[in-house]
Amino acid sequence: MADGIGVTLAGLLPERLDAGGETVKEALSKREDVGCLKLAWNLVGSEVDKAVRRALDCDALPVLAKAWAQAKAIAALADPSRKGQQIAYYLGDTEFVRELEPVVEVTIDPCPPLKLRFAFVLTAHVRGVRLDILDGRITGGGGGDVDLAGQLKLSGVPLHKPQKTRKFALPGRFEFDPPGIEIPPLGIGTA
Repeated sequence: MADGIGVTLAGLLPERLDAGGETVKEALSKREDVGCLKLAWNLVGSEVDKAVRRALDCDALPVLAKAWAQAKAIAALADPSRKGQQIAYYLGDTEFVRELEPVVEVTIDPCPPLKLRFAFVLTAHVRGVRLDILDGRITGGGGGDVDLAGQLKLSGVPLHKPQKTRKFALPGRFEFDPPGIEIPPLGIGTA
């Protein structure tokens, strides 16, 4: 991608996940496969926090584009009969939600590895964004504004209150690395 929006998913996490760490510890203490990690939890908790932040250290714009690609109205524009047509599609006042699943594997010898499957819920409220679509892919776009919120969960339990951005303008022009963000066929993953 040529230009991002300067907001990463990791930037939508609170500075510290202390309360979240307690929630994680409580949830994990109920699992039999975690017993031998209890003694090392302070170290493990800190490393898990760093690993989740690394996993979410990506610009929010391509993640948003993948959410946009799931919309039925946009999926309809990926019709093979439109091959070669450049389409400009405008998003009005719309909210999109995309859930990502970062996985952190914790290994402390002699314990068996433990996989922690998180859910990061990104909510975006967009207004007036133009999407450029070509051959079933979002190739770029521009304009409009957005505000974002992000929340990390483990086993369905929120680890913090949703962290929100202020409303900010998207770049006048943005492009995604060729060939662009694929739009799934209508009916497959579309909402």
